[in-house]
Amino acid sequence: MAIGRAPIFFLLVVLCIPGHSSVDMDEAEEGVSWSVRDAQTGAPVDAELILVPEHSPRAPVADELDRAIEEAGPGQAMAYFPARESVPAVTEPMVGRLQATGFRPLLVRLRPGDDLRGRVFWMSPTGDRTRHPDVQDGPAQRPETLQGRVLDSNTLDPVRGGRVILRATGDSAITGPDGAYSLPMPGQPAGQVQGQSISLEVMAPDFPVRHYRGIPAGGGDVRLDLHLGSRSPAGADHLLEPPARLRPRPLEKPVRVSLPRGSPGEPPASITVGFADADCTKPCCTGNCSYACVFELEDYVRRGLADEWIASWPQHALRAGAVAYRSYGAWHVFNPPEHGAYDLCSSACCQVNTPGTVESTDLAVAATPGLMLEREQAVFRSEYSAENNCLVGDLPCTNPDLSCGDGFAGSPALAWPCLEDPVGAGHACFGHGRGMSQWGNQRWSTEPHFKTWKWQLDHYYNDQGQGSGLRTAVISQVLGIDKAWATPVEPEPGQTVTLGLEAKNRAAEANDQVIVGASIRLPGGPFIDDPANDQPVALQPGINPVQRSFDLPEDLPPGIYEVHLSLYLDVNEDGQITGEDLLQDLIVIEQGLMVGGGIFRDRFE
Repeated sequence: MAIGRAPIFFLLVVLCIPGHSSVDMDEAEEGVSWSVRDAQTGAPVDAELILVPEHSPRAPVADELDRAIEEAGPGQAMAYFPARESVPAVTEPMVGRLQATGFRPLLVRLRPGDDLRGRVFWMSPTGDRTRHPDVQDGPAQRPETLQGRVLDSNTLDPVRGGRVILRATGDSAITGPDGAYSLPMPGQPAGQVQGQSISLEVMAPDFPVRHYRGIPAGGGDVRLDLHLGSRSPAGADHLLEPPARLRPRPLEKPVRVSLPRGSPGEPPASITVGFADADCTKPCCTGNCSYACVFELEDYVRRGLADEWIASWPQHALRAGAVAYRSYGAWHVFNPPEHGAYDLCSSACCQVNTPGTVESTDLAVAATPGLMLEREQAVFRSEYSAENNCLVGDLPCTNPDLSCGDGFAGSPALAWPCLEDPVGAGHACFGHGRGMSQWGNQRWSTEPHFKTWKWQLDHYYNDQGQGSGLRTAVISQVLGIDKAWATPVEPEPGQTVTLGLEAKNRAAEANDQVIVGASIRLPGGPFIDDPANDQPVALQPGINPVQRSFDLPEDLPPGIYEVHLSLYLDVNEDGQITGEDLLQDLIVIEQGLMVGGGIFRDRFE
């Protein structure tokens, strides 16, 4: 029996003046079902949705959508509250902001013909996600758990007294008043690189038994909410289980739509994904999705990375995967399909996305927030497949051009030139040959071949700067420097100066692996560095005031010095700026320091 508070119903509140409504009130008679959920717990959220007309097309990024809402003004705003109430359909382009206490705003765009029927918005709670510091190169060195809540799909109330049974061991847990359960994960073989998964059985009074399978194992703790009830379609298997060797990617024919793109480093504010059920758990293929689920981009990547990569793989493989997964999804926001109901589907027809998060992939997402791939000043559709080596074997291969041969990846007939990839030699093609090889990720992340996630992305997507055709994408710039200054401006040799900057983080979540670097030099002269003060910082979303010290050498010659300030992502997390790290921005203050200020005041006299 399900217990808990009943859903709260609100009346529709319209905060607009006559003549500015963009909805047809007659279409609201039969009602439209929509809801707002907590992206971490699945609980309902009492949020307010503010909609305004979009008078000119905007890039679907946070700054542009915020600007559209501000420019529209309160007189054109309409406010709605979700309780599966009647909400009219949209008849012209609209921009929306969902807001609720304790949650980050969720920005959305609605197109003509859209309504909220079957739309589920997932809001992310404020505060940083846990970084799971003990998951560095695979599963945690401690007991792993599977935990979450059992919810009534019809009411979103917690299910008390339900039994969750782990099929592999027979362990079971009874849900408490909040619907919570926790089970020990079964042990995984040491050094396991193939994908492992577990299965569950869930039962409770007044609900049909539900089976879950394909839950990723071997990557640390797993959080998964389980749904019972008629809104969540019944079936012997509720989740799709990937083959142990991942999947071959199908050939795809994307439809390009011209949209304003904004800065190529600016991630989209949200992504709309098609699902077969109202709980956003059952994947579907394009054209067969009944529900549209709206996520922040980072929540979308957290949910899906363990579906497309293997959670027990090393962190550098998963981090390269996180960037590719995020970029592929973001491309579809800027280039949605013609049907317009959602940006992409949730199955292998597009990019797999199922509920639940895994500790190891959570860490990979947290280490790369907002990063995508870009090409020709636009977000890149970053393809990947399981095994891109050009060798015919017994595994399914969808690459139409294997002319590159063994030890090479590529599909020249489809504008992906041959790439020497020795870690793939001897392995049969299992995919389409384009973009990144996922098993190549795994091999390049282990000895004796070890390379960082940055190197792997540069390798597969631009051949370390030597690529051609579609192999010319680079990692995006998600961090930038808006302004910078130095104090005092007229120091003496041996003095410590303070260098300040305003750093912008375009991602929706904090990046805590940033190093502020600095150098000075006379124009055309050698650089003078101060690595002892290269400062690791955490940058929150938006503008961050940052300071760092710079110790001038005692024997520094007088003169007017340029000041070079940089932001690096600490890819190898060693706390130092090295060639393995990712430069995000560099700014030069041309006359930043006048060393020997008294000389300049006397005009050298």
